[in-house]
Amino acid sequence: MNKFRSLFLTGSVLLVFAIAALVQSHHAEAQTKYKMGFILLTTGKANTVDLAKVRKVADVFSTAFSSATYNLMSMDATASVVSFPATKDMLIKDASGQTITGIDYAPIMKRFYASNNDTFDFVSVLTDFPVPSADSHNIVKNTIKGIGLQTNDDTALFGSHGFLKGLNFGGYIDLFAHNASNDEINLLVVPMLHETGHQWCCYVGDPFQGNGTAKLEIRNQNSHYYSGLDNTPWLDPMSEGDGQFAPNGDGTFKSITLPNIKPLSLYKYNNFSLYLMGVLDKSKFAQKYSIYNVGDYTKWPYMRATFYKTISVNDIIAVEGNRVDSTQPASLNTGSLSCSVAVSGGNNHDVWTFTGSPTGGTLPYTYSLKNVGYPGGPITINQSSFTGVPGVYNQGYNLGVTGTYLSVTSKDGQSANVPCSATVSAPSPKTTSLVSPFSDFTAAVGSIIESWFHWK
Repeated sequence: MNKFRSLFLTGSVLLVFAIAALVQSHHAEAQTKYKMGFILLTTGKANTVDLAKVRKVADVFSTAFSSATYNLMSMDATASVVSFPATKDMLIKDASGQTITGIDYAPIMKRFYASNNDTFDFVSVLTDFPVPSADSHNIVKNTIKGIGLQTNDDTALFGSHGFLKGLNFGGYIDLFAHNASNDEINLLVVPMLHETGHQWCCYVGDPFQGNGTAKLEIRNQNSHYYSGLDNTPWLDPMSEGDGQFAPNGDGTFKSITLPNIKPLSLYKYNNFSLYLMGVLDKSKFAQKYSIYNVGDYTKWPYMRATFYKTISVNDIIAVEGNRVDSTQPASLNTGSLSCSVAVSGGNNHDVWTFTGSPTGGTLPYTYSLKNVGYPGGPITINQSSFTGVPGVYNQGYNLGVTGTYLSVTSKDGQSANVPCSATVSAPSPKTTSLVSPFSDFTAAVGSIIESWFHWK
């Protein structure tokens, strides 16, 4: 008997941990896997060399984006690389109607969706002809609050049914064709890292003032990080400078001058960007970044910058509030939900009672009775709420009591588990009561088993 109880109690310790792991509420996490399409807009039939170049850019960008996010995010940019001739409505021209000044995304995307499904988060457009417009990013849809942007959904303007998030313009595909460094692909990919980052960055706080009166002061007069924000030892794709500083030895600092061509592996989004993207671990929210006052940020390199202050993600949250996806339902809360069971050993069945109902998540909820240590099919009840609904759970006498819990899953996939309290009765005079699976139940279970052996 002692040997049997010893084995059972050892198992009960594992059971406690199993139950503890179950009593949690889970909600949808930030998106980490993205898909990007590439379009080569042409003046006629696509040049096979240029099209191959776009495919290479797409392939390298996929790897570079994952690397820049420390592999916390991925971008499948090779799923669709297409080309088609630019029609008149796809081009924006000056008043004379002779000079191309930009592109019109709406007809371009209409043509793209004619042969591609609406499953792309981003689409990047390049041309085989010079366009004076600078590389750019167009936010089509934003559902994130707390990143310095208003929420918006302009997907219908571009033929998407709510899926498309952003559009990049990457410019002339042959812009760097004769670059002496022979690093043409990297020179096309780095701006793409920058423009894609503008889906989330850099809109928080106020522009840098250097006098302590502005909020955060981590950006320039536009949507880029302030040039004095240090990102050493990495290169920040979202900064207008390289983001690296070294001391002069006299209390001032200078920007580190790097070669014009840098390995893509050096480009890393900083903690602020990763937070705005929704993938930064909370343990890094307090990590401080130094900001140097560089004076006129347009005059690079900076030779006599002075230390200004440090800033962290927590400082962003203090100004902007928490980062929240407005499309995600409220987290499932089971605070008012309880579960109890009256187990009749003589009749070999358990009668369960539920009271209250959860809040949050998306209806309907699915309730299932489960047990950590015993299989047995769960009893599923498809109701939004209930009180006093009985169920029958046949697990064989009293051993089905411990580790029993009520599992709740909402339509949007959030789930939570509530441990069930239990009262055990038997045909003999001896009765044992379990208030909760967490209450010193090991001795109680031992007593139940001992009683069961006496009954036998």
